[in-house]
Amino acid sequence: MSIPQPQTNVQRFARKPELVRFTVQEFPDLYLVGKCITLNIYHLNMINPLEVFWHQNFGEGLFEYLENAFAEVLYNNAYIGFTKGINDQEYVYVCGMLVREDLEIPADLVKFQIPGGLVAISWVQGNNFDLFTVAQKLSETAMTEAGYEFDYTRAFEMEVYTLERYWQADNQDGTRIIDYYNPVIVRQFDDEAGQKVFPDE
Repeated sequence: MSIPQPQTNVQRFARKPELVRFTVQEFPDLYLVGKCITLNIYHLNMINPLEVFWHQNFGEGLFEYLENAFAEVLYNNAYIGFTKGINDQEYVYVCGMLVREDLEIPADLVKFQIPGGLVAISWVQGNNFDLFTVAQKLSETAMTEAGYEFDYTRAFEMEVYTLERYWQADNQDGTRIIDYYNPVIVRQFDDEAGQKVFPDE
């Protein structure tokens, strides 16, 4: 995926994406408000529909509207790209912002509840064109090494574009950081009897 480029005067250099920070935090129940599209795996072989979708939402003033209409209940100032599978071939993608309360929304917007729990947060730094292709893999590797696994009961993937690390990043090499969120649980192992156990048991 590629989204509109932030303005910067720094010189750009190609830099291999890398994981610069990994943490696991307990998150509260949150709600995502925005606009969504439904895609399937066949879109992967077409012109990137997510790039078009982001440009459309910026052009229509989605984020300015959310910042004004939900100012008192916004969880943070980040813009969100949220992915949740429907089945083996289809998934929903939402552009929006996180809010702390379950509020009424206009008919042209959607709202998703994001259940609270442990969330792995990976900061992946690199150039815009290749950040998104490796963020998931780097996050999965870090989760495994830290003793966690993906929580399929809350399954989602979330790209978090903050003002500080992405939109207004001023790194001399032209790179920026995407925050990549995944729900996780402590990884379980099979004991000699084939039963699932936690590492400290």
